[in-house]
Amino acid sequence: ARLAQVLLAELGLAGRGRDAFYSRAEQEQIDHVLRAALTREEWVKTGHNSGYFDDTIIERHLGVRLDPHVDQILVHRLVDSELPHSLAFVGSYFTDVGAWKSKHTATEARSDRELWAYNAVDCVVTARTVGQLWKLMNLRNQREVYLLDRKVQEACREMHEQGMYVDEPVRARTEATYLQRIEWKRLALTELARQFGMPPDFNPNSVQQTAGLLFDRLGLAPVTETLLGDPSTEDEALRELMLGALNPKVRRFIGELRLLRKGVKFRSTNLRLAAEYGEDGLWIMGDGRVHSSFNAHVPKSGRTSSSNPNLQNINRKLRRIYRAQDGRKLVACDMDGLELRYVSARSRDPIFEPAFIRGDDVHALTAALIYEDRFLREPKGSPDWEAMRDYTKRLEYALIYLAQLPTVHETICSAEDDDGNFVYPDMPLRVTRRNYRVFWQAHPAIREDADRLI
Repeated sequence: ARLAQVLLAELGLAGRGRDAFYSRAEQEQIDHVLRAALTREEWVKTGHNSGYFDDTIIERHLGVRLDPHVDQILVHRLVDSELPHSLAFVGSYFTDVGAWKSKHTATEARSDRELWAYNAVDCVVTARTVGQLWKLMNLRNQREVYLLDRKVQEACREMHEQGMYVDEPVRARTEATYLQRIEWKRLALTELARQFGMPPDFNPNSVQQTAGLLFDRLGLAPVTETLLGDPSTEDEALRELMLGALNPKVRRFIGELRLLRKGVKFRSTNLRLAAEYGEDGLWIMGDGRVHSSFNAHVPKSGRTSSSNPNLQNINRKLRRIYRAQDGRKLVACDMDGLELRYVSARSRDPIFEPAFIRGDDVHALTAALIYEDRFLREPKGSPDWEAMRDYTKRLEYALIYLAQLPTVHETICSAEDDDGNFVYPDMPLRVTRRNYRVFWQAHPAIREDADRLI
């Protein structure tokens, strides 16, 4: 009976698809039934990411909220935090239902009826898995954490609904500036390629022409290959090439090529207006706002994430295009140093834990440990002071995740600034080895606590 009720809710909302399956009078009757079912106290409603997506759609169409309600994706995040949280994965793990999502019916259904059948399988899988997950969560004594996650999810839902106001004239001017810079970069790369013997019509945006220049004409050894077996010119491959021994002019070409691609992607993702919802670019609704997705279930550490666009990590060059609407204020908050705070409190680290309690700058403390008098003599906030603190911060976050020395060194050497330039490309391994040793000598409690957990 409960399964039938779940299917009724799914099919009732599905009637709003491409085909007018229900008459207006029938839809009103269905809506009345759905409102009663979705708010009936003795029936617990559940879904996968339902506390964010489904609850929002239901409130928009029916004017009610799911109550009482369990969101399966948050439960699975607690039970198996390191595994994928998609319904396809959860269903394949906890049930014998086949790979029903592999056909992409959710987005490519040929009719509403085909979509309803797909939705019905979604409901069956959710109904068969949520009880198992709920039991496992309670065995792990995580119910209080689940309730906290629900509050975070609700905040994410409200931030999505609220959106961020876009100053359209500023956005348009900023996009025009980026388009001009992209064109300058393209012309500069075409000239560099001409110096390598390429024709005047060389197009740096062409994967084939770029690969021909790098691997055929210049004779560079490919780092990786595409699925078709061709030398890859993806950004990761170009980064690997730049970390090797290169002719300065070749290094400059690869660096400029990466900057051009980053600029094109940056503009298309953050500045260009999307023609329709779901396309790359900014989708600004009739209220003049971008309604980004905020997620409470993606990061493993308990943070939230944001996408389409990422409003939690707005590039400094972009911040001027977002502002408070007239008569309103922008309010910002940050989970400052969340992971480092967590490991410090858990391990009772005698240096970090008291420093966080006092409100000290812990990254500056570590910088003083690494650089000693050189850091202490530097005026706070000076370029050299900031550079030493930035290096220390990168080192800390590589180390608290228990990365081994080679991985730490690779992380430091491949670090980039906002413009895609390597910050520490020539950092000697001996320096990383020394700083690795100094950090762990000062913070043995963190490693000991991690060893106990593992």
